[in-house]
Parts: sequence; C-alpha cells; structure tokens
Amino acid sequence: MTHPFRILIVAASLGAGPAQAADLFAAVGGWIGSGSLATTVERPMQPARCEVDVEPKAPGTDVSVTGKCLVSIGGSDISFRILRAGEGRVRGAMWSAATDEVLQLTGSEKDGAVDMRATTPLVENGRRYETMITVREPDAESFAIRQMVRADEAEPWRVIVDMTYRQR
Repeated sequence: MTHPFRILIVAASLGAGPAQAADLFAAVGGWIGSGSLATTVERPMQPARCEVDVEPKAPGTDVSVTGKCLVSIGGSDISFRILRAGEGRVRGAMWSAATDEVLQLTGSEKDGAVDMRATTPLVENGRRYETMITVREPDAESFAIRQMVRADEAEPWRVIVDMTYRQR
C-alpha cells in the first residue's frame, strides 16, 4: 500500500531544441523518471521514481502528463498540462493528489530550454515559497526537470526535484 506524501514536483515543458533533442510536445506514451526529490520543502532529497504517460492534446503545442511518483515512504498521483503560448512563452499547471492543490506556471522557452515560475506562491506550513522550474534536454532520449524553491529573494534557491525521464 502506498501512502500519500507532499510531493513537490511541478510541471514544466520542453521547447523546440536541436534536431536530436527530446521534445516533450512530440512525446507519446509511457516515460520513467529517476532521480531525487524532497517530499516537503524542508525535508532532504531522497531517491525517487516516477512513471508517467504523455498524451499530446494539440500536436506541438499542448501536452498532458499524468502518473505517479514514488519514494521510500509512499507515493502520489500527479497530473500536469503544458501549453506553448506563442512567441517563446509557455504556461502550465500541476496538480498532486498529496496536496490537492493546483500550481499555475508561466515562463519562456529558448533553444530547447524552458524556464518557468509559479504565478502564486507554494504554501507549506503557513510559509510562502517562490517556485522555479527548469527543463533541459540532455540527449535525444530524455528530458530533465528541476524544481527549486526559496522563501524570499534573499535566500538561495533550494533544489527539491531533480528528475530525468526516459521512454519505457
């Protein structure tokens, strides 16, 4: 039996990069993510595994990702949707069963890299966190998502998700 935990993975998207780069907007089917994540903002990173299904809603511009992420203490269903908004802009939203919250994202894509920020703070235990997402294409068969948070601009960014996905 898996127990829900507060997973902090947030959606991001891949832009049009070099011809040999993976492109989430062109991806279809099952993907497996491996890496590490923190189950809350304050907890340490731990090994994680995610299994997701990628379904294009509008070819090249809109994609839906649904699945489950697991760590040693349990798992959580996740869902996100990412859209290319034109002129190098992207927007998205993420939901997790563990929090039952939707986090709205907006940002830009350039040369195969995506940088997004949450439009509202992530709130945990009454503390508000700014959230940043970066997505990179390390090779032709994968995409990598990194999520960082900070409580205020004076603090350094703290990585809470660092996952690389490969097709099943």
